[in-house]
Amino acid sequence: MQTNNTKNIISWNALEFEYKEKSADWFWAVWIISLGLAVLSVFLDNLLFAILIILGAFTLSLQSVKKPRTVEFEINEEGVIIDKKLYLYNTLESFWVASKEKKAIIKSKKLVVPFLILPLENVDPKYLREYLIKHIKEEEMSEPIAHIIMEKLGF
Repeated sequence: MQTNNTKNIISWNALEFEYKEKSADWFWAVWIISLGLAVLSVFLDNLLFAILIILGAFTLSLQSVKKPRTVEFEINEEGVIIDKKLYLYNTLESFWVASKEKKAIIKSKKLVVPFLILPLENVDPKYLREYLIKHIKEEEMSEPIAHIIMEKLGF
C-alpha cells in the first residue's frame, strides 16, 4: 500500500481475480453438459438457444484459461479509481470493508456496475475505512452471490 499524505491518496496493486488451474475433467464436464443442453434444445425446436449454449461454452472455455492481470487501485479525494477508470463519490452509494475476506465492497448508484469489489492486498482495512467514511456512508453488506459463485468456479 502506498499512501501519499500530501495528496491524500491510497493506492495499491492486486490481481484481477484469484486464478485457479482448471483440469481436463473440468473442460470435459463443461462441454458434455453444454452439448447435452444444446441437443435437448434442438429436440425442443429451439435452435437459437442451442447455438447460444455452444457459444457460451466456447466463451467459458476461453475465459477459464485466461491468467489474471495486475490491476491498479487508487482512492483519492475525487473518488475510486480502478484500472484508470474513475468512479466519482457522487455515483457511489455506500461501502463496507470486509476485513476477514480482505475486500472492500462499494455499492454504486449505476445499474450497469452495481458493486465494486476491491481486493485489499497490502492495504490496512482500518485506514481505508477511515478514509472512505469521510466521503460515502458505511453500510454493512455482503458480496453479491453471483460474485461468490464465480469465485468458487475459478473466475
